[in-house]
Amino acid sequence: MNISIKTLKIKELRKLAKVTKLFILDRFKTVQCNCGISSTLMSFYLNTLNVKHEIHQNEFHAFLVVNNYIVDITADQFGKNYKEIYVVKKDKIKDYIWDSEEQILSSYKGLKEKYLDFIKEKVA
Repeated sequence: MNISIKTLKIKELRKLAKVTKLFILDRFKTVQCNCGISSTLMSFYLNTLNVKHEIHQNEFHAFLVVNNYIVDITADQFGKNYKEIYVVKKDKIKDYIWDSEEQILSSYKGLKEKYLDFIKEKVA
């Protein structure tokens, strides 16, 4: 998948979200309690592309905001009323406004490299 810094499209964000979810499920067997690491891993990949984004979190949940889109691959941990993967315009969902954080779950040594290798293989 070729993602341009200026033309990151919703289709490409959805593909990244799906592949990241596969990675998380393969490694942890669940998305529950893995929102922070999921968002951080997607952030690692977006950093390699120089794509501007933010991780948003509070004490209960974390997700990414990319190009004014919310990218959340773990919302379904809160029950069946939530979609499996959210990639929606930020202004469409009012409940997704939380404080930004730069560092989340830095204790997962080696996972960044494994994820980047995995995403390059599956997304390229």
